[in-house]
Amino acid sequence: MVNNQGVHIHVTEVHRELRNEQTSLVIIPGLSESAEDYIAIMEKLTPRHIVVITLRGRGRSDSPVLGYTLEYHISDIDAAIRHLELEQFVLM
Repeated sequence: MVNNQGVHIHVTEVHRELRNEQTSLVIIPGLSESAEDYIAIMEKLTPRHIVVITLRGRGRSDSPVLGYTLEYHISDIDAAIRHLELEQFVLM
């Protein structure tokens, strides 16, 4: 979990040990999806450093009363990227 201004954002990460050996893949699930919906993709791309960020209001992430604008979602992604200290990545 990543704390973004009091909202806990669920982050799933595999193969962290490879993050400096290749470009990381960061997946942002769609409208009603969560990290769990991407398990098959993560398995097919093994071994690769992959991060799946479940945005607020979805899956295991917190569901605040307010704060669902594009700016808040971008803030969630930014908080997770900073927390994981990713410098280079491909965003999906």
